[in-house]
Amino acid sequence: MTSPTNNVFDPNPPGYVDETSRAPGNYGKPFILNRVFDLLVLMIDVLQRTAAAQANRLNFLTQWQKAYTDELNQIHSFVASNGDGEARQLTDGGTINTGGSGTQDFRTNDNGIDKVGDDSSGKIRGELNSLNSIYTQQIQGNLNVISNDAKALQANVNQSNDSVQSQSDMATSILQQMSTILTSIYQSG
Repeated sequence: MTSPTNNVFDPNPPGYVDETSRAPGNYGKPFILNRVFDLLVLMIDVLQRTAAAQANRLNFLTQWQKAYTDELNQIHSFVASNGDGEARQLTDGGTINTGGSGTQDFRTNDNGIDKVGDDSSGKIRGELNSLNSIYTQQIQGNLNVISNDAKALQANVNQSNDSVQSQSDMATSILQQMSTILTSIYQSG
């Protein structure tokens, strides 16, 4: 039975002769070391590509964590007399419902939230700080989830790298054994 010449998984590689046969020829035993070595090289390649893909995903998670951290650093705290009353601080540039007779326009310093001792300004600052606190907690929760995923993925990357090293050590050992065998064959001849 003939088999493909490029398949390392072939149980009967080309040139294989059944040992139970009395026919002269090349026996399959020398091909075993080559096949094992070829399989190790293929396994190392797959493991290296897996580790690289995991490392790329870890890089993505790291950038995502940085984006959340940058977002946390931009959250503003509203306090009296620090310039919050100016329209430039309001993202929609418009009005905020104060719970009174309607909406109050905060686009001018006259009606701003920066007034010390003004109850409505203090109430608005409190509401804005409360919203920012909720937003901060949501971002921190998302950041924790991503951080946990990154830690788990880092453990997987380390395990993949250890597997690559282990398989590489095995391949090196096989090469050293082959070298020893060939040296002993050619020295005795």
